[in-house]
Amino acid sequence: MFFKKTIAGIAALTTVASMSGLTAFAAEETDAAKSTGFKADKINTIVYSTDNVKTIDCRYYDSLPSIPYIKVTDYYKTWTDQDMTVKNNNDGTFELKVPAGVTASLDVNKDTLHTDDYDYFFTPEDEANATSPFTDLYVKQKTNEHKAKAYDFNFGKYNIDIIADNDDIWFPVPTLCDVFVSDLKNPYFMDDTLIFSGDLQSALSPLLNAQSEAHIKALNEKFSKNGRPQDLADYTYNELCFAFDTTYGFPGRPYFTDLIKEKGLDGMLSEGNDTTKKIKELLKSTDLTEYSVGFELLNYYLWDGGHTQFAAVTGLVEGVREKSQELVPTLGLTFENAINYMADLTLKTSTSEAAHAARAEMVKGADYVEEIQGTEQNAGSIYCEKGDVAFFAFDSFTTDRNAWDEYYHRNGELPVEVVSSFYKSLLRADQNPKIKKFVIDMGANGGGDSSVLAYLMSLITDADSIDFYNSKFDVYDEIKGDVDKNFDKVIDDKDKEFKTDLKFGVIATNMSFSCGNLFPSMAHDNGIMLIGEQSGGGSCAIQIRMAADGNLCVLSSGLCLVDKNKKSIDLGIKPDYETVKLNDDGSKDFSATYNFDNLSKYFDEFYKMTPANNETTTTTTTAAADTTTTTTTAAETTTTSSESTAKPTESTTTVTSTDAATTTTVKAEENKTFAPVSEMGSIAMADYKAKNGIAPADSVTKDNGDGTYSIIMKDDKGNVLDTYTIDPATGKGKDSKGNDVELPQTGNNSMKTAAAAAVAVTFMAVGAAAVIGSGVGRKKKDNE
Repeated sequence: MFFKKTIAGIAALTTVASMSGLTAFAAEETDAAKSTGFKADKINTIVYSTDNVKTIDCRYYDSLPSIPYIKVTDYYKTWTDQDMTVKNNNDGTFELKVPAGVTASLDVNKDTLHTDDYDYFFTPEDEANATSPFTDLYVKQKTNEHKAKAYDFNFGKYNIDIIADNDDIWFPVPTLCDVFVSDLKNPYFMDDTLIFSGDLQSALSPLLNAQSEAHIKALNEKFSKNGRPQDLADYTYNELCFAFDTTYGFPGRPYFTDLIKEKGLDGMLSEGNDTTKKIKELLKSTDLTEYSVGFELLNYYLWDGGHTQFAAVTGLVEGVREKSQELVPTLGLTFENAINYMADLTLKTSTSEAAHAARAEMVKGADYVEEIQGTEQNAGSIYCEKGDVAFFAFDSFTTDRNAWDEYYHRNGELPVEVVSSFYKSLLRADQNPKIKKFVIDMGANGGGDSSVLAYLMSLITDADSIDFYNSKFDVYDEIKGDVDKNFDKVIDDKDKEFKTDLKFGVIATNMSFSCGNLFPSMAHDNGIMLIGEQSGGGSCAIQIRMAADGNLCVLSSGLCLVDKNKKSIDLGIKPDYETVKLNDDGSKDFSATYNFDNLSKYFDEFYKMTPANNETTTTTTTAAADTTTTTTTAAETTTTSSESTAKPTESTTTVTSTDAATTTTVKAEENKTFAPVSEMGSIAMADYKAKNGIAPADSVTKDNGDGTYSIIMKDDKGNVLDTYTIDPATGKGKDSKGNDVELPQTGNNSMKTAAAAAVAVTFMAVGAAAVIGSGVGRKKKDNE
């Protein structure tokens, strides 16, 4: 087995700096503790920041010595900074009450938990009341009528024991993390530490820390010699089944979907076929290699394009990878009814690369190009024009929520990212009489935050809602919102009056996944032309779960996106014009898709448009922070701060921007360097990190004047880590020790760095709006 990291592509494997210094604070074992069958101790807890480390009282019960138990009230207080109350009914049942006034009944004899109002009991009050700044930005959600939905957790079914001690209720820590979790507050148990992280883009996100050096080191110390204790193996399997069964949203692609619906994950593994039975056996094994192989093999039967993934991080323990490769051929696996998930990943990757290359070639021939550089957190974008066509491309629906919070609530600057650049590009195109057609490129877009999608879609269609199906409760619902289209921080008639005379088209490919799939779906529902190939699908919001012994699983949750006819969009959307060709070697040819002339013709045919004339016109455009004065003739060029690219026979466009540090406006001609100079440092830093496991904090790129460039990389204290001397045309050169360096080619069209790389992983969340908008994010009127 080629033991792949199934969460490969995560750009930043963040290490919790203080993790290695966190050790258990052992408490004295009392006679009382001995007599009641547990050892009292304390568990280290990181609360939303590595600067906020606490300890919580815990117990290690004799029946489960490998997993700590803590009081549910302590957990809830740390999770929400609010109090949960517990009332003992003196009959084996307890009433649990949260600040929203909602209660749940816990039966410790049956190990069950029931509430009549799932949303308000298991959602933190600040999210339930929609007071989070993340729901009050450029998309402001409308109030939906709250409908309480009852729900039951049956822990006993999974042999998970809940223990009562007078008025205290003790739960296994990983179980609490799987029950009390929200979109903006994601807890998990890793390396004997309870970690409370924010949203999935936060520094403490389990997505980032699952393959960190600290975690891998901890796994080596725990398992490399003695393997997995039996109690840990049993509980980890049971908890995995519990987490899966209570989270999974049934997108429908796996062959055994019906069996999973009827009997859960354990039932599917037990009854599916000989291979699934073997996977169950491996998952329950105390041998670390067998367990790691079994965990990754789950991908063959549950892969749905990327929203459901199982990352066997334990496979990175010393020696396990080699043993895995030896073990798999001996298992006699036939993989009947399986999904070749590695082939699907390979297809998505090759599709993205081919789309990028074709896009770059097209952009070279544009009359005008403006590129917004991306960052580690946010993707960049490209806007260009040629003839009567404007073109806008971005590779993920990412947004800097903190920057927008500053803008809307603390008089900060307008953020420079996909949302604002799309608005400005749309204004420019609409006010340029030459431009009649606007193309939005989803060709390499792997998804992201639905609030970004909601804003963009509202500008081009006036759509004010996203439809979804909640499989947990078998109900259809919608997320409705008002949009501050002009960023004036007010929802008013000016937003409703925002109109454009442009016609729109969307490019989609197999790589267009999650929100990258929803965007073509909503466009199609609103009569917008689709070009390319069938999109890659992906219909569910995701939830992240950390297995009790350190592996990571990403699950399609119960919030499933649907089209206007309430049909699932998980298998993708067919285009109006199939424009992608297959080469003899099986690779994809996007030259007919990324082609200004072809795009213009598709618009003419689809919308029955009269081909635009090429009259000379003059316009003046003002948009937000940028002021652009444009004189348009048959060709259009630009000037930058350093040099003019205008030719004697051509007119000139000058862009003055308060965002000049991050906005590059260039004439579209062949780039002579392997990547934009502004991006070389980031590419070199990523290369250095991949080779050395250490991420440089900063870099400086210098032109040496002899045909080479130097890229100097430093740590956070300013110390030089390494210097690459490279040929700027090829990206090849040497490091400071004389070792060969070959930086990847990105060309003129690079979206930059980690944000674009993370998109290729494809398990970006559908976003906060989908979770909060499911009926949770509204204050209950009566908090009795």
